Amino acid sequence: MVHRRDMSYSEVLAQHLAETKFADVPRSGILAAKRSLIDTLGVALAARGAPGMDGILQCCEAANDKGAATIWSNGLRTSATTAAFANGAHVAALDFDSLHTSSSVHADMIVVPVVLAIAERLNLTGESILLGVALGNDLICRLAGCTRENGGWFYSSLYGGMAAAAIAATLSGATDRTIANAIGLAFTNAGGTQQPASERTTAKRIQGALATLVGMTCADLAIAGLDGPKRVLEGSFGLFNMYERGDASQLDANLGILFEGENISYKLFPICQCSHAAVETVLRLRQRYRFTAREVTSIRVRVSAYMNRLVGSAFQPGAAAQIDAQFSLQYCIAQALFSGRLGIAEIQPSVVCDPKVLAIATKVRVEVDSGNSAKYVPIELTVHLADGRVFQETATDFSGSPTQPLDDEQIDGKFHLCLATAGAPRRLAQVLLDCLRHVEDGDAATLTSCVQACGRVAT
Repeated sequence: MVHRRDMSYSEVLAQHLAETKFADVPRSGILAAKRSLIDTLGVALAARGAPGMDGILQCCEAANDKGAATIWSNGLRTSATTAAFANGAHVAALDFDSLHTSSSVHADMIVVPVVLAIAERLNLTGESILLGVALGNDLICRLAGCTRENGGWFYSSLYGGMAAAAIAATLSGATDRTIANAIGLAFTNAGGTQQPASERTTAKRIQGALATLVGMTCADLAIAGLDGPKRVLEGSFGLFNMYERGDASQLDANLGILFEGENISYKLFPICQCSHAAVETVLRLRQRYRFTAREVTSIRVRVSAYMNRLVGSAFQPGAAAQIDAQFSLQYCIAQALFSGRLGIAEIQPSVVCDPKVLAIATKVRVEVDSGNSAKYVPIELTVHLADGRVFQETATDFSGSPTQPLDDEQIDGKFHLCLATAGAPRRLAQVLLDCLRHVEDGDAATLTSCVQACGRVAT
């Protein structure tokens, strides 16, 4: 699509959203949308008992008004906006959700809860659900990809409201003008930084969810007739001039041809993406050379400044011990050394505070490589053993990345692990998985009934 000079970027995107049909999305884009649905629902259901989620569910129960959509983890019927908020918080809770690494945005955290809430409200077809996920993920990844400075904004919330508004309006059948207004209205409340992650607070888990709340509300406002600014990115007081410099010229590059959801990374570990390469490296060295945590005298990890500011601080578990662990490279390496794995069980608060693991964590030294300006790789890891042996390895990729993607068997295995964590019987989990694998053959009501069956059993 060509960007005409008389159109703002948000108007160009709105026109694209309004005109694109299911048949216009390539098969690879649809398959990527299915992976997003499977992975996102799995990690959300697994977070049923995560710290902070009970409080969120209590707030949502108090707001139970229209009964238009479902909270996945307990089957409660509530308003579409409330359901999207609660489900978005659950998606983020275990830090097991996907990430579009090139733009550093958690697209699925925003898009899937919004799409399923609107789909349930309107009982949309399965094809509409997949189209919504494909379009929504592509949109937020393109928006976040325009800014590369990584100055400290949390892109999932900074752009999440605009993406949520756009896709909610699109699935509601709005015109391109209304979609553009929805984007503009959501821009007026754009924000969110990495401070909650830096301080290891539960606010980290609701930033994206708050963006879905804003976005869906703004979509309803636009549909009701309110208008919003159009030059929200490039305007004199738009995002690129007031928040962080960016280049919107790539927004419409291969628009409608390449869907960025295909480049989403799915996680093997429920921790910050910045720690994945180091954890994989430790596990690989541990298996290859058959040493134990007891033999290790010290470990040095060289990372970029970006990684260091998110996961490099000393591990000191406090009131939010689970979040402290998820954002500590010291803890993640120590736990991987100690247990030979790093899954949902290894980030539970009781496990996180194990004195044996804490002792190992003190042996891990994180250093900043001033020549490394990357976000997730490369990392260099050096292990020193008591017998004098030294192992060193540089990791330039990680499992789940676009160049080393998880296959369907791995995605399905992760899904079953998550549902087992949620307490859902494997039989019901398989029914839900089969429904997601063939979602285009059904509708929102069919999918919702499968989700509710798992959520209610787990409650």
